[in-house]
Order: sequence, then C-alpha cells, then structure tokens
Amino acid sequence: MPTEKLFRQAPMFYVFVSFASGVAVQKFVSIPLAWASWIFFILYIVALLTRRRPVFFSLIILTVLGLGGMVYTQRANTFPQDHIVKSARFYYGKPVHLTGLIVSDVECKETVRGLKTRFIMKLQQIETGSRREQVTGKVLVNVFRETDLIYGDVVNLEGKLHQPFDFKTDGQFSYRQFLRNKQIYYILSVKKSAEINVISHGEGFWIREQALRIRHQIKSLFNQYLTKNEAGIMNAMIIGDRNGVPDHIRDLFVKTGTAHILAISGLHIAMITGMIWGLLKIIRLPRAAQLLGTVILLAGYVLLTGGRPSVLRASIMATIFLSSLLIEREHNLLNTLSLSAVVLLLCNPNVLFDVGFQLSFGCLFSIVLLVPRVEIWISRIPVSFINPYLTRTLSYSLGIWMGTAGMIAYYFRIITPSGIVANLLIIVLLTTVIMLAAAFLLCGFLIPKMAAIFAVCLKAVLNGMVLIAFLFSKIPFSYFFIKELNIWCIIIYHIFL
Repeated sequence: MPTEKLFRQAPMFYVFVSFASGVAVQKFVSIPLAWASWIFFILYIVALLTRRRPVFFSLIILTVLGLGGMVYTQRANTFPQDHIVKSARFYYGKPVHLTGLIVSDVECKETVRGLKTRFIMKLQQIETGSRREQVTGKVLVNVFRETDLIYGDVVNLEGKLHQPFDFKTDGQFSYRQFLRNKQIYYILSVKKSAEINVISHGEGFWIREQALRIRHQIKSLFNQYLTKNEAGIMNAMIIGDRNGVPDHIRDLFVKTGTAHILAISGLHIAMITGMIWGLLKIIRLPRAAQLLGTVILLAGYVLLTGGRPSVLRASIMATIFLSSLLIEREHNLLNTLSLSAVVLLLCNPNVLFDVGFQLSFGCLFSIVLLVPRVEIWISRIPVSFINPYLTRTLSYSLGIWMGTAGMIAYYFRIITPSGIVANLLIIVLLTTVIMLAAAFLLCGFLIPKMAAIFAVCLKAVLNGMVLIAFLFSKIPFSYFFIKELNIWCIIIYHIFL
C-alpha cells in the first residue's frame, strides 16, 4: 500500500502521536488543567474566525489530544493520601511491618548472596513501633531465603523500605525508572532471619491462581526432561521466566542482536496465535468461534506468563487484529498498531518510557513503514540469486534492524550488524522450537512416555540456536560496544530514516 494511502487510512496514528507527545512533554513540563482549558478555548475561537475551518478543527483535535495526554499523565502520577509514596518518608530506612496481598508469581533465584525470593505485594497496612496506618500501592519484596509463599497469600513481613537503586547496567537503562513504569516506587528487603506470617491463603484472582499453577507444572516438565541450561532457555521463551538463562548464553544472544528470542515478544505471540487459530480451524468451528476462541486462549496465555508487559502488549495487538477480522472490517496494520499503543497508554501512560514498549513498537512500526522501502531497494540490486522470497526475508530483517538499532545503541551501547543475518536463521529455529514445545507439553500432561521423544528434538534445535549465536559472535566486527549517546543523536537518526 502506498505510504500516503496508508497514513490516510490510519486516523489512530495521529491520535497516538498527539497523545504520546502530550505524555512525553508532561515528563518535563507540567501544565495545570485550567491552562489546558484556556488553550483549547483560544484555539476554538480562532477556528471559528478562520476560513479554513476543517483544517484548523483537525489541528485543534490533535492539540486537545496532546493536552489530554499531559493532563491524563499528571493525574495518573498523582497519588491518593494513603499511598505508600506519601507515607514512606516516615518509615524510610527503619524496620517496618508491612501487611499485603501477593499479586505476582513468587520467584526464587540463586544470587551471589544465596537464595533470594522475589514477588510484588499490594499493600494494606504499614506499622512501626506505635505508628500504624492503612496504605495502598505496591512494593517489590526481596526475601533473602527460600519461602513457601504463593500468589494470593496475605502476609505480614518485617523489613526495611528503600527506593530502587538507580544504577544503569548499560547505557541509559535505569532500574529505578523500569520499576516506576510498573508503578512500583519502593522495595522491601527482608532479612534471612526475619519472621514471615501468613495471615490467609487464596485471596487472589482464582483464574490467575490456576494459570500460575499450570505455569509451575510447565517449569517442572522442562526441568525434568532438559538440562539446567536448556530448561532455563525454554522457561524464558515459553513462560517468560528468564531467571534460569545462564549469563554466558544471554551474552551470546545480546552480541548477535538476537536477545529478543529469550523473551516472549510479538514474534512469539504471532506464532502462538497462528497455532491456536490453526488448531481451531482443524476442528471445523465456525469462523466467529475460531476468532473468539483464539482471543480467549490468548488471554489464558497472558495469565500463564504472569501478565508480563511484553506479552500483554503483543496480546492486545493480536486481539485488536482478530477483532477486526471478527467484524469483517478491512484492517490497516498502522491503524491497529496505533490503537494498541493508545490502549496501553490509557492503561498506564508511564509505559511510554519503558524500554520494552519502545523497542516493541519500534520493531512493529519498522515493519509497516521501513520494510516496504527496504524491499524496493533490495529488489533493485542486479544479482540473479536474490529471488522474491529472499528479497522479502532480507527486507524484514534489515528494516527491523534499522528501526531498532538506534534505541538499542542508546539504551545498551551496542551495535550488532550480525543480527541482520543471524535473525534470519534463528527465527526459523524459533518457529520449530515453539511447535516442538507445544507438542512436548501436550504429551507431558497427557502421554508422558511420548514427551521424551519431543524432548530429544527440542535439545537438538536449542543447541543449534546457541551454536548459531556462538558462531556469529565470533565473526570480526559482528558487534561492537560504543560510548554513551546523546538522545539528539537518536532523534536525528530516526528523522533521516
């Protein structure tokens, strides 16, 4: 589709750009609601007096959306009086007792200091000495030992509150900002010797409780049939648990620009959605039932992964796409992406500053806007072996790499030219891995004796993926680290794209 027609048929793109601009500006400039109202009133009067009313009214709508994004972000970051942010200063650095509900999966991992259990807790009460009050908000809890806590437990913990350390692991990535984007502003550290009191069980959402139970069973199956490293990779790719991925393997995928394979991304969700839809087609359900069933099962998968932001983003996009098919409306991918982004910003405007959000949509907008242009460039190369299939495949890989290279360089200070080719090979294997994993898990639950056969196949493909990453990482200039970049360098880079 020509670029002009693509933009003309995507009104949500302009809504997204305007609203996101307002959200971004609000990070640096705060405009009161009264000022926003006056700006709108003045623009409206000018529009009534001008001759080109349609154009001016369109500009007014976009301006109002931008102002709306600013005001909406301001309100989203305004906390009620009983929020932990308001009262934390009275308890900062002191031993406190927090009571709350565990609202995430409970993860235990090995660290240099021993075992650490981590989960998110929705607060109910805070207490120290003679002071006690009801509080709201969420905290990330680190318990420096193994526990038997589970999702849905209401617990009372003793520990110390502190803000997340604002270290930047690479480039511009800030752990404190990462947690703030999830609306988590404080961490509770609980000593190994501290007492943990479980007040009640089963207070969470029942469906999510069952989904997490299946999640643990899946982890057990991978751990039973695969080696520790292989199970760590599979847990990362299928249920979003990256704690078991060894550092040396993660490093290989980072250096070859294929680290997205180790997290559930839009690519994974697209493959899983296609598999679910294909299975529902095989059993000959009506088309509406196929699409609705796919959406429901996709929602179940979101719960299975613990509601990871990357999974939620991709699932919302898939749901909007499937909904357009359900109502038999011609879909415009740019419009669908923009609508998905607006929905996510309405849920939490701070997600705009999340690295994962930016990379996900950078990748997807590259597919829509850059890939067609790259395909034209490659098709003009006078080489006989570049057939239409190879042209299209290279176009996708190069277009996505160009669209995300700037952000990766800014946040992680690495450039990976080898990723253009490495992704072509590894993504083919990823498709095989997901299909084998589905068959393996199905047999693991229903026909355990058959699971061992698929486990052997999984081992072979997984080791093939790691081997490809290893070989590409050894190619001279396949990657190189750079110094910290100014944000304006990245803006100029994307303007020239």
